[in-house]
Amino acid sequence: MFCSVPGGFNPLDMQMWLNEGGGKELYQEMYDTYGYKVKVLVSDPISMEDFMWAKKPLKTVDDFKGIKMRMMPLMGDVLAKHGMSVIFVPGGEIMPNLQRGVLDAAEYSIPAFDKTLGIWEVCKYVMLPGIHQPTSQCELVINKKAWDDLPDDLKAQLEAAVDQTRLNNWLWMEKKNIEAVDFLKKQGVTFVTMDPETVKTFTKWAHEYLDELAAKDVFFGKVWNSQKAFGERWYPYHEIYNLPH
Repeated sequence: MFCSVPGGFNPLDMQMWLNEGGGKELYQEMYDTYGYKVKVLVSDPISMEDFMWAKKPLKTVDDFKGIKMRMMPLMGDVLAKHGMSVIFVPGGEIMPNLQRGVLDAAEYSIPAFDKTLGIWEVCKYVMLPGIHQPTSQCELVINKKAWDDLPDDLKAQLEAAVDQTRLNNWLWMEKKNIEAVDFLKKQGVTFVTMDPETVKTFTKWAHEYLDELAAKDVFFGKVWNSQKAFGERWYPYHEIYNLPH
C-alpha cells in the first residue's frame, strides 16, 4: 500500500498523502506494528508504469482475455481473479519468455526502465494508463537505535537531505522517461490508450480486491481507508485547480 496500489495514487497524490495526509506516520507505524526496529524516511517516488507491452493493441477488456501476460501482484491477482491468464515470472525472464511465446504480453516498469530491458524489440505496442502501478515509493530504512542515538540537529539534516533527494530524483526520472518515450517512438512503438470503460472496469476490480484485503487485515484496512479518505478531499480540489492539457 506504500509502493504499488492498483487504481491508486499517482506520484503527486502519494507525496501529498505521505506529507499532509498522515501517510508518513502510517509508514512508520507499519514497521513498528510488525516488530521491525527501524526508522523509515520516505524517499524517491517512481512514476506511473507502462500497463502492458504486447505484439498487438489491447484496448478493451475482451482484448486481454486469453492473452498470456506477465503481471505481478497486486494487479496480477486482480486480473487472475477475473479469469485472465496471468503468469508470475521474474523480470529477468520476461524477454526469453516473450521470445519463446510463453508470454504474449508483459509489464515491467516505467518507460526508462522498459527501454533498457529491450522489451520494445519484441513488442511494438504499449498500453496505458498504468492502472496496476500509478506510482511506487522508495524508502531509506535506518536502524532504530542508530537513529535514536543521533543528535536532533543531525536528524534534521538527514531528513532535509532525503527530502531534497526525493524531489531531485523524481524530476530527474521524469526527464529520463520523456527521453525514453521519444526513443521508443522512433523505434516504431505505438502508445495505446485503453478504452475509458476498460480503465474504469480494471480500476473497479482493483478497488474491490483492496476492499476484500482490507476486511481481512486491520492495518492494511487502516492504510487503504486513509488513502481513500484523503483522495475524497484531494481529488476534487486538484481537478478544479488544473488547466486541461
